[in-house]
Amino acid sequence: MLSLPYILVNELADEAVTCLINCGITDGQLLSSSSSSASHDIPLIQSLMEKEINLQFFHRNRVSMAQGIAKIMEEVFLRVLEDIMDITVERNKMAAAPSIVHGGEVVPADDRTMFMIFSKGYPIWEWEVREFFRRGFGECIESLYM
Repeated sequence: MLSLPYILVNELADEAVTCLINCGITDGQLLSSSSSSASHDIPLIQSLMEKEINLQFFHRNRVSMAQGIAKIMEEVFLRVLEDIMDITVERNKMAAAPSIVHGGEVVPADDRTMFMIFSKGYPIWEWEVREFFRRGFGECIESLYM
């Protein structure tokens, strides 16, 4: 899946969301749609599978699917996030920013921190961010993590 184009991965994710949403729909609502139209709702997932699969399949297996997702969340995601948090806390301890005095008051590092999100479709380089802030505010960047 790593070699798939981003747009295809996004479309697959959208289909996965459709499957998850259908796991919460009542039997009457789901079964009112014809099985042929339900199979057209997830064409990419269907093309990746070796057997016929549709939204009714996900609805019928919603309990075991929910248990599997919960198990993955507990055994994988929470452990990974815990490791990432531990690493981040240690890095922040080692790179504790010096206190800055502004207007006679000490400004803590948390009050001098900015979090920014950039579009995946338009790559941006670290030097571009630094130059943007230097032009607008002078030499104000203490550290930059990208």
